[in-house]
Amino acid sequence: MTHGTRAVVAFVVKSLFANRTGEVICDVVFDKRIRITGQVDGDGISLFDHDRGCQISGVWNRSHVTLYDHGSYCHLSIHVSGNRFEGYDYATNSYFGGEWNDAGVMIYDLSEGGSFRYS
Repeated sequence: MTHGTRAVVAFVVKSLFANRTGEVICDVVFDKRIRITGQVDGDGISLFDHDRGCQISGVWNRSHVTLYDHGSYCHLSIHVSGNRFEGYDYATNSYFGGEWNDAGVMIYDLSEGGSFRYS
């Protein structure tokens, strides 16, 4: 999964679990602030990633999120259960998973073989 895609996943997961949409997600590992704006709510997902200059759109039904990343021209699928999530990135044909808590979002990216924290 690319750095930008991970940031989008972290932003969407954080928005869903915190029940609010912010404007910035912070990549703790790379010490970088990523600006993403838009809405994550019951009507769907409509975001703009200012770092990559692209839209992200999608739908969710309280346990499953389907996203389309207009920057990579690919879908992402995320299943949410409790404070954990798992998903698939069709751009890199790889799985990822993670968890959310008050400190932020931890993503375990199997394509990179590592963990990434966002707050």
